[in-house]
Amino acid sequence: MKKTVFITGITVAVVLLAMGCSNPAGGSGDSGGNLGTGPLILKGRIYEEGFPAPPSYTLSYTPTNKIGMLTASTSEVAAITNGSFEITVTPSSSLVSFSTVAGEYFSDWANVTSNNGSALFEALELTTSSGTIGNGYLFRERFQTSVKGSNYTATGQEVYYFYVNADVTITGGNKTDSDGVVYKAFALDLQEGWNAVCGRSVSTYTSEFDEVESGTVTLSISNPADLYWVFYD
Repeated sequence: MKKTVFITGITVAVVLLAMGCSNPAGGSGDSGGNLGTGPLILKGRIYEEGFPAPPSYTLSYTPTNKIGMLTASTSEVAAITNGSFEITVTPSSSLVSFSTVAGEYFSDWANVTSNNGSALFEALELTTSSGTIGNGYLFRERFQTSVKGSNYTATGQEVYYFYVNADVTITGGNKTDSDGVVYKAFALDLQEGWNAVCGRSVSTYTSEFDEVESGTVTLSISNPADLYWVFYD
């Protein structure tokens, strides 16, 4: 995929600012992240980002009217019409072990473990193709920026959807990367079925986002309603 999961090394090209528009929530539309064992319905308007300009570095959100096809990693396909979509997904037969998920999605944390070794996982990915939208990826996210003197702060949220075939708790410990960003300890109680895992990053920069001064990343089972469906090619 184009983006890493639960990003915090936010560059100026991906710092997003909420513009006060509404966007339908993915999943159940509930702020809770345990979404049940039934089909997962995702829908909404797709937005594209505009490059942020100094001095405020606010990045514009523009709803797209492009058309094309949307494909879930679980094999379902839906049309994108006038920049909007609705897709219903169910888990595929390609569930994977915890070690696969831990290595791909939670490698920035220390001592990541599962309390149910028999639980199997699937992480949902959405890709676009055809029409005027072309090949790309679709994410649910929202970033806000603030500027105070020579300091720049970016606060972001990004949601990923995981399916598990049994209740399981995943835990991870604190870990600090080479930039001094702290990945905070977490305990995620995933329930059988679909779950929304939200990563929240807060990063402080100097020199117009050129260098990270400090940062933290936290994880929770939640599905915020005020995020955007954002297209990346």
